[in-house]
Amino acid sequence: MKDETVETLQVGAVSRAARWSIATVHGRRLGQGSTMTERNAPLAGMGTASWSAEEGTAYEVALEGISHVVGAYSRLIARAEKAGDSARAGALVAEQGAWAARRKSLTPPDQDAVAAVTAESARTLARLRGER
Repeated sequence: MKDETVETLQVGAVSRAARWSIATVHGRRLGQGSTMTERNAPLAGMGTASWSAEEGTAYEVALEGISHVVGAYSRLIARAEKAGDSARAGALVAEQGAWAARRKSLTPPDQDAVAAVTAESARTLARLRGER
């Protein structure tokens, strides 16, 4: 199946054609020559973003930092459990949960929080990777 342009996405001032090689909409595969209508497009009714492309990118970087921190905690939790240190494993699980909660509460327009999370996740990840 050749790629076909099926919709144009507007995000703030940024517009790009969404290309799909194999698209499934509501469980229905779009074949050659099929198009998505505005009514059944996955992003229909989403509206316009209230943040800039730069703010959105910074937000994605912050989320990626959180994901790396959560993953680093997973490694340390597994190591503590393997060593039979349930107290340490429990403390690490709690810290990991706090980072996961931050991911849920972070929003693109709150650039102060986004910058703080990005910086803190870099420091925390360095510290966690140094733990043995």
